[in-house]
Amino acid sequence: MRTAAKAIGGYYPTPERVASVLAQCFTPSSDAGEIRAFDPCCGTGRALLEITHSLLPARVTVGVELNSDRAREAQSRLTRAVHADVFKIRCTHGAFSFLLLNPPYDEDGSGTRQEETFLAHTLPYLVAGGVLVYIIPIGRLAHPKICTLLTTWCTELAVLRFPNPEYEVFRQAIVLGVKKLRGERNPVAAGELARQVIHAPPLGDSTLHSYVVPKLTRAWDIASLEINPEEGQATVRQQSPLWQTPEARYYFADTAARVCHPLLPPRKAHVATLAAAGLLNNAVIDGPAGRRVLKGSVHKMFRTDSERSDEARTVERENLVITLKVVDATGVITTLR
Repeated sequence: MRTAAKAIGGYYPTPERVASVLAQCFTPSSDAGEIRAFDPCCGTGRALLEITHSLLPARVTVGVELNSDRAREAQSRLTRAVHADVFKIRCTHGAFSFLLLNPPYDEDGSGTRQEETFLAHTLPYLVAGGVLVYIIPIGRLAHPKICTLLTTWCTELAVLRFPNPEYEVFRQAIVLGVKKLRGERNPVAAGELARQVIHAPPLGDSTLHSYVVPKLTRAWDIASLEINPEEGQATVRQQSPLWQTPEARYYFADTAARVCHPLLPPRKAHVATLAAAGLLNNAVIDGPAGRRVLKGSVHKMFRTDSERSDEARTVERENLVITLKVVDATGVITTLR
């Protein structure tokens, strides 16, 4: 991946104009249930919402996003957004009736193109009869492996390229199709799709084929296989009986939100003990000579006990030496013992 692409995590969002025109291609079925739309590289979630706008009000939007900032924004927009690697999730097969896939344009660790691995990995989550929207560079779409994968699992395939000026940026194309009930390789269909890619018309220059998106009623689930520490902590606090006790709420409360005041002012010995233990390290002290930064430490020293020592043996006593270092605004360090 190029340096510029790495800086944004391979994130190239679908242009708003392209998403708006694509939304005209889909109509909801008249069956009972809900339309579940899935984007495994959802970014901020904006593209999935715009492309499936015509599927309201039965629409449920679900996304997966690896980047934490974009996942947080997607969680505020979509019905459900999972902050995870799509290759490390648990998801019900056939859970979704609409799949929007705009994968990273790069190679994975094994040298295989991610446009191919993302398609192969996420197609099982699309129900038979569900609609696929696949966005990749047009040169990569013509690759035999991708054409074979698409024609093996999808029918009613149509290829359109981005309109200008959007097309000139990354030369992207859009594949629309319907998931088959069973996969079946068809070399003739793969070759025809490759030829269709070469002569793909721009989006909006021709009459768009209308795809009916099915509604679903079966149970489904999606979750990350990796534990997010913040989400895990929140779940434990909500569900564990231990965390509901007054003691747990007190001792493990957010210390930043709790201010403690001692009953009596600390004595000099108390302050010295805290400083020696390092609990006051980096504390800023205001004094007549200006501000100072404090650092404390304790180390052992051994001294010979002359009263208990003799020619036959030497007795040593262990002493704890407290050292306080004070740094002033000019960087001068003063050591106190």
